[in-house]
Amino acid sequence: IWAPEIHFLQGKWYIYFAANDGTGDSHRMYVLENPNADPMTGTWTFKGKIFDSSDQWAIDGSVLTIGSANYFIWSGWESTASRYKQYLYLAKMSDPWTISGPRVKISSPTNTWEKHEPSSIGAGVNEGPIMLQKDASSPVFIIYSASRYSSDDYCLGQIQLKSGGDPTVASDWIN
Repeated sequence: IWAPEIHFLQGKWYIYFAANDGTGDSHRMYVLENPNADPMTGTWTFKGKIFDSSDQWAIDGSVLTIGSANYFIWSGWESTASRYKQYLYLAKMSDPWTISGPRVKISSPTNTWEKHEPSSIGAGVNEGPIMLQKDASSPVFIIYSASRYSSDDYCLGQIQLKSGGDPTVASDWIN
């Protein structure tokens, strides 16, 4: 279990975290819920795995709230066959533990600075996405980590949702 994030959504606390069964290919995202006003007290309930229809490898999940809609964003593989190359995906949520639409790839490691790795993998990494927005009328940015975390060249990148853009439309994200 790693990379937990806590969010207050729809009057309850949620912790999103990555976990696996001890094998690298089984990484997925999971959700805990606590209805208490103070997240340090009360009972946490395991809501289960949060996933889209592809149910692919996933880590570093977070929630974006844009307007009144919530979106889940995470780092994942396109498929087990193309393992190690990590993309950023986004999908609409129907509630804080359910993805209600297909995943949309909004960022791919295409630049040299996103492909620094300490071995010969060289696939590229986009991971650790987090939303950055000053207020509801400000631009929406996603800040993410790029290159392999064990590389001396691990760095940050950003994408921006174009003004009036739809988060579920990949072309509405500006590199």
